[in-house]
Amino acid sequence: MNNSSDCKVDVGQLLDIKWKLGFAVSSDDCKNLNFPFVTLVLKTADVSNQEHLHTVEMTLAQFRTFSNQLQQMAKALEAT
Repeated sequence: MNNSSDCKVDVGQLLDIKWKLGFAVSSDDCKNLNFPFVTLVLKTADVSNQEHLHTVEMTLAQFRTFSNQLQQMAKALEAT
Protein backbone atom coordinates (compact mmCIF):
# COMPACT_ATOMS: atom_id res chain seq x y z
CA MET A 1 0.00 0.00 0.00
CA ASN A 2 1.28 3.48 -0.83
CA ASN A 3 1.54 6.01 1.93
CA SER A 4 0.08 9.47 1.35
CA SER A 5 3.46 11.03 0.59
CA ASP A 6 3.89 8.58 -2.33
CA CYS A 7 0.60 9.65 -3.95
CA LYS A 8 0.67 13.07 -5.54
CA VAL A 9 -1.77 14.73 -7.87
CA ASP A 10 -0.67 18.03 -9.38
CA VAL A 11 -3.77 20.17 -9.83
CA GLY A 12 -2.18 23.57 -10.12
CA GLN A 13 -1.99 26.39 -7.64
CA LEU A 14 -4.15 29.10 -6.13
CA LEU A 15 -2.25 32.36 -6.68
CA ASP A 16 -4.60 35.03 -5.36
CA ILE A 17 -8.11 35.67 -4.05
CA LYS A 18 -9.79 39.04 -4.39
CA TRP A 19 -13.26 39.76 -3.10
CA LYS A 20 -15.75 42.58 -2.98
CA LEU A 21 -19.08 43.07 -1.30
CA GLY A 22 -22.01 44.04 -3.52
CA PHE A 23 -25.63 44.89 -2.98
CA ALA A 24 -28.31 44.02 -5.54
CA VAL A 25 -31.10 46.58 -5.37
CA SER A 26 -33.33 45.20 -8.12
CA SER A 27 -33.43 42.77 -11.04
CA ASP A 28 -35.60 42.05 -14.07
CA ASP A 29 -37.72 39.70 -11.96
CA CYS A 30 -37.81 41.62 -8.68
CA LYS A 31 -38.15 45.39 -8.29
CA ASN A 32 -37.15 45.50 -4.62
CA LEU A 33 -34.40 42.92 -4.17
CA ASN A 34 -32.09 44.48 -1.51
CA PHE A 35 -29.73 41.49 -1.44
CA PRO A 36 -26.05 41.59 -0.33
CA PHE A 37 -23.59 39.30 -2.11
CA VAL A 38 -19.86 38.67 -2.39
CA THR A 39 -17.95 38.44 -5.65
CA LEU A 40 -14.73 36.39 -5.56
CA VAL A 41 -12.06 36.46 -8.24
CA LEU A 42 -9.73 33.47 -7.92
CA LYS A 43 -6.44 33.59 -9.79
CA THR A 44 -5.04 30.12 -10.44
CA ALA A 45 -2.19 28.56 -12.37
CA ASP A 46 -2.65 25.16 -13.99
CA VAL A 47 0.00 22.44 -14.16
CA SER A 48 1.60 24.12 -17.20
CA ASN A 49 1.78 27.40 -15.23
CA GLN A 50 -0.90 29.07 -17.38
CA GLU A 51 -2.84 31.62 -15.30
CA HIS A 52 -6.65 31.68 -15.17
CA LEU A 53 -9.24 33.92 -13.50
CA HIS A 54 -12.42 32.42 -12.06
CA THR A 55 -15.24 34.71 -10.91
CA VAL A 56 -17.81 33.43 -8.41
CA GLU A 57 -20.74 35.22 -6.78
CA MET A 58 -22.17 33.92 -3.52
CA THR A 59 -24.43 34.92 -0.69
CA LEU A 60 -22.95 36.15 2.57
CA ALA A 61 -23.76 32.80 4.21
CA GLN A 62 -21.98 30.93 1.41
CA PHE A 63 -18.98 33.27 1.71
CA ARG A 64 -18.76 32.68 5.47
CA THR A 65 -18.78 28.91 4.88
CA PHE A 66 -16.13 29.26 2.16
CA SER A 67 -13.97 31.45 4.41
CA ASN A 68 -14.22 28.95 7.29
CA GLN A 69 -13.23 26.12 4.95
CA LEU A 70 -10.17 28.07 3.76
CA GLN A 71 -9.15 28.70 7.37
CA GLN A 72 -9.51 24.99 8.19
CA MET A 73 -7.40 24.06 5.16
CA ALA A 74 -4.71 26.57 6.17
CA LYS A 75 -4.57 25.10 9.68
CA ALA A 76 -4.32 21.57 8.27
CA LEU A 77 -1.48 22.59 5.95
CA GLU A 78 0.39 24.34 8.76
CA ALA A 79 0.14 21.19 10.89
CA THR A 80 1.88 19.04 8.27
